[in-house]
Amino acid sequence: MNNAERSMEELHPLINEAIRVGGQFVLIPKGVSMLPTIEPLKDSLVLVKAENLQKNDIILYKRKSGGYVVHRIIYIKDGEYIMCGDNQIWLEKGIRADMIIAKVSEIRKQDGRIVSSQQIRSRGKLFKLGVRRLVRRAVNKAKRLLYPIYKVIFKRNK
Repeated sequence: MNNAERSMEELHPLINEAIRVGGQFVLIPKGVSMLPTIEPLKDSLVLVKAENLQKNDIILYKRKSGGYVVHRIIYIKDGEYIMCGDNQIWLEKGIRADMIIAKVSEIRKQDGRIVSSQQIRSRGKLFKLGVRRLVRRAVNKAKRLLYPIYKVIFKRNK
């Protein structure tokens, strides 16, 4: 049975033990929240000890609800981490240090390329992601505001 077939509940102790002894753990993610940076079921993530965390690092953490997530640190404020997936627009607040399991040190792409932690934090790519995130937020807000008008104008007569 490989990692893709195991639940995160099963993998969590294995990840902790591998990191505790100074090693690393390779994880194949399933979710789409980090597209285009991480391709689900294609790329693999090398997880290491979550130390010296900085803005734009990608980390694995466990939510209060019990779900496991790999997202990017957007801000660190008052000891809490504000997170967001590269393919998402909503910020997740209230992530504490005790919820963080590991840090992504590199992404191994399916074609053999390796994206290092330095490249993960690359400003050029992150700027593009930030602009896209802002555009998506603006479009979604416009849709929410215009939807009632749309319903009235295009209401079908029965």
